[in-house]
Amino acid sequence: MENLFKLIDDLISYEKNRGIIFTDDGFPTFTKEMFYTNPINKSFPYDHRNEASPNDSINFFSHDINMYRKLNIKKLEKVANNLTFYQAFIGFDLSIFIDISMHNQKFIILANLVIDIFFILHGNKMIPNLRYSTYDYFYLFNEAKIVCCGVVGNVYRKAIKASNKELITNYADSHKEQIILLYGFINIDKPNTIQIEKYKRKEKMKTYD
Repeated sequence: MENLFKLIDDLISYEKNRGIIFTDDGFPTFTKEMFYTNPINKSFPYDHRNEASPNDSINFFSHDINMYRKLNIKKLEKVANNLTFYQAFIGFDLSIFIDISMHNQKFIILANLVIDIFFILHGNKMIPNLRYSTYDYFYLFNEAKIVCCGVVGNVYRKAIKASNKELITNYADSHKEQIILLYGFINIDKPNTIQIEKYKRKEKMKTYD
């Protein structure tokens, strides 16, 4: 964890030196030029990007262990450069657990966001990833035309599925100007929600750091 603190601190310094403004909460700010605005039909996990076309988007909906393996500057540089071959990326996806302290939730949110900004500064367009937390940060994405909710993990647990459905429905009602992509299956009957099929691996594929 100490290495992660240093990485995030280094990324914040890097981004401030390149003109990124941070809010009073300590989060990086996003401008509308940073966001992807065209329709998305498919999204592939980063570790299976070799199956995607240049017109597809890339996501980071994967086990946390795969995400944490990428957390050093050298590997993030490689990821950022690889993303430039695709239309857009969906925001980084370190898990935010609502049963941990608000302070720790805020740190994981910050980690995801500064990694997103790092990718953007390397020439990539972003689709914000709405990862739910009890700490409010969705206001940072008010300029985005398209956002995404990953609804893959725990989708078969009824209580969690019902909670996810309620949260997404409420968000859709209060952000009618945005298109909300749903990666995975959950039935949300709103005009501004679009279902994206979850990636299904047909055979064992090589993965990448």
